[in-house]
Amino acid sequence: MKKIEGLRKIAIRLNGTTSKAYEMLAENVIGSKKILAAPGLTVYVLVDGTIMELYGPGADFPAYLFADSDVVVSYRVSNLDEALIELTRSGAQVVEVIDCDQGSFRFCHIRIAGQSLFGIYEERELRTAS
Repeated sequence: MKKIEGLRKIAIRLNGTTSKAYEMLAENVIGSKKILAAPGLTVYVLVDGTIMELYGPGADFPAYLFADSDVVVSYRVSNLDEALIELTRSGAQVVEVIDCDQGSFRFCHIRIAGQSLFGIYEERELRTAS
């Protein structure tokens, strides 16, 4: 892999009994900052810049996302295309590539050995109109 820039996003599926505990963890224990609250989804940024997405009842997400686990981690890479080439050569399967509407990042979910799901993404510089 050319350059992995570390774990940068954690997506967690919650149920009614775990929601309060994760919110307490995020807000009071690890000192993260809430950056989005939508129906069924709360997003925090941790002090190291990692994004933590909490998907509760009513959240909208792709069916494959939590099909095998309640936690999916994502890694930031410097070049998504190179990372995909290397991962698919090693037997990984691309589940879905997503281009952000604003063009600020590209994101992809990968499945390894038909089981483990994780994400990789590349941030791009925002381009402004001249």
